[in-house]
Amino acid sequence: MVGSMRESGRRPWSSAGRGLRGLAAAAVLILGLGLALGGPSGAWAQAQKTEVRNLGISRLGERTMVTVLLDRAVNPRISPYLGQGRSQLVMEFPQTWAGKLPETLAGDEVLVKQVRNEISEAGVKVILEIFPERPYIWKREMTPLSGGRAMFRLTIWPDSEAAAPGPPTALPEPQPPLAPRAPE
Repeated sequence: MVGSMRESGRRPWSSAGRGLRGLAAAAVLILGLGLALGGPSGAWAQAQKTEVRNLGISRLGERTMVTVLLDRAVNPRISPYLGQGRSQLVMEFPQTWAGKLPETLAGDEVLVKQVRNEISEAGVKVILEIFPERPYIWKREMTPLSGGRAMFRLTIWPDSEAAAPGPPTALPEPQPPLAPRAPE
């Protein structure tokens, strides 16, 4: 009498390792399709990056503070740029993305003209447009918040010790050329 697999207690997927080969083949097929279709989805890739959640500017006395809320701590690169009649302080948050941030924020009318942001695949840049020819000092501060979130604050204030640029001065009169020396 020939019995069925169910009667003998054997299961179809455990027969001589055939089930393991089938599972491995299915995993390779799924992985191959995922890579062929462009890798991980945009939503999954964004979930791996830090989110810049909010951006604000405030003033306290002589100090201007730009505050950035993040879903986890990221140390930004800060670079001052001078030239072409412009002065900027750029904060770059690499490997971040932003949901809904204001494109621009009004400045404080003392040091900062405006704050704007640029969002790209490389990350989020926060650009402070500083009034030209106004020297300043800045400091950075990262504060951990609950749930792993973080607050980054950049504080700037006028540099009272920097020499204020004066009016352009006239070039000095050119010196007459030296007379050639006679051989001795």
